[in-house]
Amino acid sequence: AFLGQTEISKLLKFVEEIPAIWDLEIPIFGYFNKLLLLPPFKARVLGLNPLFFENTEKIFTFQQTLTNELAQVGLLNQKSVNWLPHVSLVRAPFNYLSYSKHFFNFPFYCESIVIYESLGHLKYKELLSYPLKEPFTISETENSILIKAFGLKSEQLNFSLYLGLIKFSGLNLHLNIDFFSIDDQRFHELISTLLIDSDFSFTIDQQYDKKTIILKKL
Repeated sequence: AFLGQTEISKLLKFVEEIPAIWDLEIPIFGYFNKLLLLPPFKARVLGLNPLFFENTEKIFTFQQTLTNELAQVGLLNQKSVNWLPHVSLVRAPFNYLSYSKHFFNFPFYCESIVIYESLGHLKYKELLSYPLKEPFTISETENSILIKAFGLKSEQLNFSLYLGLIKFSGLNLHLNIDFFSIDDQRFHELISTLLIDSDFSFTIDQQYDKKTIILKKL
């Protein structure tokens, strides 16, 4: 939500009084599948369109709850809100064709919800941050790195592990993938490709709703 001119003290009081809405208890993750011109005609911003891998309804419910609460205390004009999930990439002037030529699907996950103060000239100051649940866990034993994900759907598990591998390795990936259709065979091939020049071998273990990549130093 963009609040415009707002007293910070009033905003902080609002945040303190309704802490429960920040407890999403769900991971927010997915991938960017296309570019967005905002607004579509005479665009001033080029953005990225996110597809959420799961919990889409809960994410939109959270947004609507937050909007309603802000409106009730006079911090937001609810009638003006039309939420479009996106990430701003660049502001005008920009060459859309140049960006479009080099665009590829790439994944994301949200680490936290952040409240910023705008200082002008595209500068922002972080006021508060609320951590979100990650779609994976990373742990280390004496000889191995374990990246784990939990869920009932194979594609969700594979994608969550893929995100965890990116975070652990810091890999700069340029793979144009439909992340919603990573089956087990494709996932194994993908991990093999990502680790081909690394110092790790890997095995994959799955037990019902838990799947783990086990990385071992060569």
